[in-house]
Amino acid sequence: MPHITIRGVNQHVAEQISQPLFEQLSTLCGNAKSSYTLEWFESKQFSGASPFSGIVLIEISWFPRDKLIQDAVEYAVRDTILTAQSSIKDIAVIFHVLARESYYRNGTQF
Repeated sequence: MPHITIRGVNQHVAEQISQPLFEQLSTLCGNAKSSYTLEWFESKQFSGASPFSGIVLIEISWFPRDKLIQDAVEYAVRDTILTAQSSIKDIAVIFHVLARESYYRNGTQF
């Protein structure tokens, strides 16, 4: 935990960013690197009926954090992706805040 999903980049970029991103996020959030997951989704985006290379979409599901930490995480995610592929023009980072009482792992509630 946190769980990160990414769309709008190729698999190589997702693989390339995972390790440096987890290192930065573990420092910012105080979690072990091993507590992060990154899931890559291959996707196609459309404007009307026409496909286009659009927005890189990153979604982060996590327990509530301070706004300053959230802002720092958003910057770290965006910066890491742009370092891996500077041609990216549009990045959206969306945070999904989870309630601890609604999250279980292997039968254990957080």
